[in-house]
Amino acid sequence: MRGSGGIGRGLILVFGVLLVLGGLVAVSAGSDAAISGVWAVVVGLVMIVAAVVERFRYRSEVAERT
Repeated sequence: MRGSGGIGRGLILVFGVLLVLGGLVAVSAGSDAAISGVWAVVVGLVMIVAAVVERFRYRSEVAERT
């Protein structure tokens, strides 16, 4: 993770992983918490995918040349 977006991207990844883990715990608890857990897992996965895709999709021309 280099550049100005590295810290923000890392925080998004960590928060996404925590959401997924918390959501899985909520789903395993069952009852009404399961629905909230599913949403937490979905949102966490979207955050993880967005952070990873952004890292490889939006690169400068300088990075492409090296």
